[in-house]
Amino acid sequence: MSMVQEPITSLEDGVAATDRALQLQDVLACAVTPLMLKTDENPEGLPLEAFDGIRKSTALDRSQFFRNLALPFYGFNREGATINESLPESLWLMGGIKREYDCIREFSEIDYTQDLRRIDKPTDARWP
Repeated sequence: MSMVQEPITSLEDGVAATDRALQLQDVLACAVTPLMLKTDENPEGLPLEAFDGIRKSTALDRSQFFRNLALPFYGFNREGATINESLPESLWLMGGIKREYDCIREFSEIDYTQDLRRIDKPTDARWP
């Protein structure tokens, strides 16, 4: 029997992992928030128009949108941060427009609250 656990790479993996003993080092890396959209259940969320603006910006000038996003995304807007010039220039190359549109919908409009509640073992969800 292998002592190495497979990493949890999705919510489905995390839920399936409840059938085996998890250790504290299990993480959901690059996890999205349960829900960012403003709803009756999430009154603190952002209005759908905010995410429509992201879709519009990526459609009209994708490279500029991601160049602007890169500073806060990588933490370069923090005091004392050293800016890596190549990251802002290449962020927009990391995905195609279809995947980016799908991603905007996933992180903004899909409610993962119930999925996360099904994970009943110690799990650390973080963005690297």
